Amino acid sequence: GAHAAPASRAAACSASARPAPQALVDGRRFEGLAFTSANTLLASGARGGVAFAEEIDLDEGAVTPRSMPPTVRATYGRLPGGDWLVGADQGGDEVNHLFSLAPSGRLTDLTPGASVIADFEGWSKDGRTFFVALNARDPRVFDLYAVDAASLERRLIFTGGDYRFNRPGANDAAAVNPGQDLVAVEKVVSNIKSDAILRNVAGGREENLSEGDGDVINRPLGFDPRGRALYL
Repeated sequence: GAHAAPASRAAACSASARPAPQALVDGRRFEGLAFTSANTLLASGARGGVAFAEEIDLDEGAVTPRSMPPTVRATYGRLPGGDWLVGADQGGDEVNHLFSLAPSGRLTDLTPGASVIADFEGWSKDGRTFFVALNARDPRVFDLYAVDAASLERRLIFTGGDYRFNRPGANDAAAVNPGQDLVAVEKVVSNIKSDAILRNVAGGREENLSEGDGDVINRPLGFDPRGRALYL
């Protein structure tokens, strides 16, 4: 119960209740979960150090194993042609690229380049576009691109600098409004101050939403579904 005696809590944490070390090694660790429009869940991770992938039917509960190369680190969703959108490195170098993963297990690099690093930044509300931060233009700077999920053509929507497109661990998607004409980012000023910047994609005009806030950390989290409000 909520008010269990200390002795009861201690018994629950006794040595006999601890899993064997091998059970921890053999356990499944999920590193990628993505919902699809077909009401399925794409799940990827590792079991006993070996990569695996599954497609879970959320209506029937059926689980279908899928081929997953060992370099895949995360699953981001399904592309219109049926391939998965995944993140993978090159043989353990931890330099992430975006790939399309065919049902056969074949990977196609969507962000090629020896010095390129790709960070997935979420999907548009209609599922026709995904966003990626890339340092392809300048290895020192990450820019934000909108990528057409069908044609895989990418469009630069935010030229980077001292900006963060998302806050790792709290929000995995860049703050782009449904019309894709506004992008909100965090501009780092110091370790105790950052500004929320709203930029118009077409004209490049910026507005500092936290002007005069002083030493405050300001982080855009995302637009509401209709794009009429921005959460900070």
